[in-house]
Amino acid sequence: MQKFFDKLNNFQIALILFFIISIIHIDIIWAPVGYYFSKFDLKDLNYYINIRQYVSDSLLSGVIPLWTLNIFSGHPFFANSETATFYPFNFIFLFLPISKAINWSFLLHFFILSFSVFLWINNKINRKLVSLYTAIIAVFSASFYLHAVAGHLSNIITVAWFPLLLFLYDRTFKNNNYKLIIPISAVISLQIFAGHFQYVYYTAIVSFIYVLFFCFNKTTIITLVFSYFVALSLSAVQLLPSVEFYLQGARISGILQHVSIKSSMSHLITLMFPVFTEFTSYYFWETAIYIGIFNILIISLAIFNNLKKNCLKYILLIVILYLLTYQHIISYVLSAIIPLFNNFRSPIKLNFFISILTLPLLSYGIIQIISKDIKINKYFIYATIIFAIVIVIFSSKLSPFIINLFSNDVTLHNSFQKPILITGCFVLLFSICLFFKKYIPVRIIILLIAILQPILFVKNYTKPFFFNNDYKYERMKVFYKNNDIRYFSNEKYSLQYNYENIFGTTSDVLKNYLDFIKHLEAPNVDTENIFAMLRCKYVVDDDTSKVSQYNVKMLKRVNIFYKYITEQDKEKTFSILFDKDFDFLQTVVLDKEPKYKPVNQGISTINILSLNDNKIEIECKTTEPAIILVSSNYEKGWKAYNLDNKDIKYEIIQANYIYRAISVDKGVHRIRFEYKPLSFLIGSWISVFSWVLLIITAISLYCKRKYIKLK
Repeated sequence: MQKFFDKLNNFQIALILFFIISIIHIDIIWAPVGYYFSKFDLKDLNYYINIRQYVSDSLLSGVIPLWTLNIFSGHPFFANSETATFYPFNFIFLFLPISKAINWSFLLHFFILSFSVFLWINNKINRKLVSLYTAIIAVFSASFYLHAVAGHLSNIITVAWFPLLLFLYDRTFKNNNYKLIIPISAVISLQIFAGHFQYVYYTAIVSFIYVLFFCFNKTTIITLVFSYFVALSLSAVQLLPSVEFYLQGARISGILQHVSIKSSMSHLITLMFPVFTEFTSYYFWETAIYIGIFNILIISLAIFNNLKKNCLKYILLIVILYLLTYQHIISYVLSAIIPLFNNFRSPIKLNFFISILTLPLLSYGIIQIISKDIKINKYFIYATIIFAIVIVIFSSKLSPFIINLFSNDVTLHNSFQKPILITGCFVLLFSICLFFKKYIPVRIIILLIAILQPILFVKNYTKPFFFNNDYKYERMKVFYKNNDIRYFSNEKYSLQYNYENIFGTTSDVLKNYLDFIKHLEAPNVDTENIFAMLRCKYVVDDDTSKVSQYNVKMLKRVNIFYKYITEQDKEKTFSILFDKDFDFLQTVVLDKEPKYKPVNQGISTINILSLNDNKIEIECKTTEPAIILVSSNYEKGWKAYNLDNKDIKYEIIQANYIYRAISVDKGVHRIRFEYKPLSFLIGSWISVFSWVLLIITAISLYCKRKYIKLK
């Protein structure tokens, strides 16, 4: 068997992995249109469905979606990295139905992860059968696969590239040259374009520690540092707008409180008791670290049966990463050494990297299992037998003991005795199999159980289901007439239908907008006025689909004012805006004095000439100087100029705290508001130049190599 696999080339191994992943997910592949991968967290799944659909619709219409009009009173769209607008493997969303594209994106990145793991492990041990086995386990480890179950598309597509980087670092160390800077830079830039910056940052941290432990020489260190520099240049078109958005967004404001998920001792239960995973935390896709009971025992076997120097390094690296995820004082000590580490709210995401770094240990253990000549330490076998017997005999007492031990940490499940008993039986079976390891059928049984356990566990959560992601409530369709009417819900939002969260609970909003909308929760505030200023006429109940109509006068998309108040203080501005006697239809609050100051009430007409996400063109006629207010969020990337004379530019003023306004003199004005953030323009030039330079360099190196061979 081993000899057969050793004769296969990498392409044939890739086909085998593709076939295995396809067969296991045949129900997903053949599911009808409208059926999705999983239904565990519909809120998160809906988020990714919406943004992917919006990106593909925009690109197919020839527009780069820098801004969206459809949520949060106008909102930077492309700058939100999780839109992954320029991630090349998202091309499937341009021609597949959204449900098929989501499903295939998951499966594609399962394959990328598995093949990358194969290359990495096989480079270390040069045993293709063992490497293939390990690659399959990597896909179905709980810390990776359950993010797909939860619908976390950007998580999956970002971390899938990590093992390929480890492979490239090992090859750089082995070859002791700088030739792999180009592919390493390209892979890191793919991670950045994939959209989950926390995983990109953690990849950099783990890569640096990994290189120090396993690939430490001058060449590899320079390659690592220089590759990140090149990758940042390649992805500057995404990186610069995202950083700018972060500085203006709710994540940095301190207003929005998020759950910070860190490790606790209770999560270690998931190593051995997978049934218990769902009850250790609501966020079980973050907390579960299960890779199979047999696989944990095989790793233990690798450590105790033939302890190598490299094994100790992997154990130390895993311990360091685990401490970084932990909630006690030592994590703060370690993270204080790492710049910006505490800026990310879920250090438990390092669990994925921990599970990946256990794979070499697993491969060492599998070699010991399948090799007839390697004897198993008898004391290890005796220890596992005793451990199994204790678990089985005392399962009824262990259950309440564990529940009481962690009762203050998490809400535990009552029926814990059964999974403890099952685990004990598996450990006992493994121990017995080790006694008869010399027989081929026994070795096959060990590997079959070890590979089936994690697959059956995680597949239990993936059943295709139909999901109407549009939220097309029947009553809402009656009210939805034009783009000037917006809807709020208690929790969800949809880019397709101007349908957004009433409390702004997502972190991907501008902090000024979140400041404003949070007043809907404040006591003694006239919410009807707030809804009116937000141009919201209806509120939809997510549970009942009931639509509540607010019979109020509302701001239009474009408004003209002849009265204004100047106020820079935030609290005073809110005090004015939310006063029940404030006439928001007649007066606007500006943060600075306008160039053309309205004095008298004039006569005006205003028309919208064209409207899309990135620009709006209007024609205004006024008999007096006036203030034109566009009821879309203020953001410094917006510019305004005269359509007939582009040299005439208008200063954009922050108005009503969240909106943008300009002042105009009397007369006729044809004006274009256009979203052209400087960060996107600069980033585009840097990225284009970097990619051109990278491609030219790659072609030059390839031609030089061919020339040397011919010579």
